[in-house]
Amino acid sequence: MLQFKTDDPFAKPEDAARELIRLCKREMETTGQPHAYTGTVNNAFRSGGRSTVASYGAGRDYAIAKGWLIIDISGTRFTVTPEGEDA
Repeated sequence: MLQFKTDDPFAKPEDAARELIRLCKREMETTGQPHAYTGTVNNAFRSGGRSTVASYGAGRDYAIAKGWLIIDISGTRFTVTPEGEDA
């Protein structure tokens, strides 16, 4: 049976954006790459039913609008900006 998520800890876009930045930094530290793959970050954000696709999208859009994250032209990689380092 399909159930709707009612207790999303990242329902607020700013909270979701900060979690995305945390996940990006973790991946970048682990891989030694200057970017994080959007698919990996998306999967980690939503794994275990922690959050939703809508929260991921809202957080991504918020972080990009604030200048915290840059997404490359292919849409597959995030880069954390200096502003995002302090977010």
